[in-house]
Amino acid sequence: MHDVFYDVVREIASKDPHPFVVRQVVGLEEWSETNESKNCTFISLHCKAVDEQLPQVLVCPELHFFLLHIDKYSLNIPNTFFQRIKRLQVLDLSRMDFEELPSSLNSLLNIRTLRLDGCYELKDITGIGKLTKL
Repeated sequence: MHDVFYDVVREIASKDPHPFVVRQVVGLEEWSETNESKNCTFISLHCKAVDEQLPQVLVCPELHFFLLHIDKYSLNIPNTFFQRIKRLQVLDLSRMDFEELPSSLNSLLNIRTLRLDGCYELKDITGIGKLTKL
């Protein structure tokens, strides 16, 4: 039943002029090369297992909002992951288990909100000093 509900929600959301995508990480790399990703402005990404992998680069040039939700495990965010998301304004990495932020975070010059609640292992945040719109 959950899968049916999920598919219906995705179908309805895809017809919105501001596409909102709710996905699991599985197949994200292939999806980020599709036309759907090129127009997407909001992404809520849910990672359930430790073996799930993010792509090296997320290609979503119109993306304004990105929420990454992790269940119980840490997830490696590649240093190049945010390089092609120039319009991003809101990034939520709450409850992520990492010691330092990905270096490509510095390329998010339009970011206004960066949520790092519950990132208890995070030790080095010097990179966010370049994000002048925060």
